Amino acid sequence: RLLGLEAFGLYALGWNLLRSIGILLPLGLQNGVLHFGARYWRQDDGALRSILVRTIAMSFLIGCGVTLILFIAAPWLMVNVFNEPGFITPFRVFTLMLPFMGTLRVAANATRISQRMQYSVAAEEIAQSTLNILLFALFYLLGWELMGAVVSTVLSYIAALGVALYFVRRLFREAFQAPSRSAVTPRQMVAFSAPTSLADISGVI
Repeated sequence: RLLGLEAFGLYALGWNLLRSIGILLPLGLQNGVLHFGARYWRQDDGALRSILVRTIAMSFLIGCGVTLILFIAAPWLMVNVFNEPGFITPFRVFTLMLPFMGTLRVAANATRISQRMQYSVAAEEIAQSTLNILLFALFYLLGWELMGAVVSTVLSYIAALGVALYFVRRLFREAFQAPSRSAVTPRQMVAFSAPTSLADISGVI
């Protein structure tokens, strides 16, 4: 209502496109970290540390790669596909959320290794959405409107990822104090995780 029909339509365009991509970005690593991490929790701290660090780092790097591609392709997408040349700059800012969005899913899921759900819900559901609406209200008062909505979304994912990483560090303090031990290779991790993302693909479609 505050943005108006046209500005909200542009926001929804960017949100729906990038949200759909963001759901698929981790390549199922949010399932892989839970599958492999639970195996070593309280059994092998070094192996658990390796799994946590690798899955989080891999998801962030994948997100950075896709963001770079979309950032470069933004003029073509907005002009030739969506016929919205005025949305190129906001869309480019919007794409910056992808590395944090995908990594948030992985980090939030990692907290579930502890068999407690409240941490993932607090980070992924409550923190992100609450910060998003509060930041939007602040930016709107400053006169940002559409760009404020975009920036607030990006910042809310960055902050929510920070919350999730804090929980991961807190829940698995012993693992991060142990020397890292590679028990699962990145190839094994992807081989298990990628097929599980088919369910996410179905949901997006």
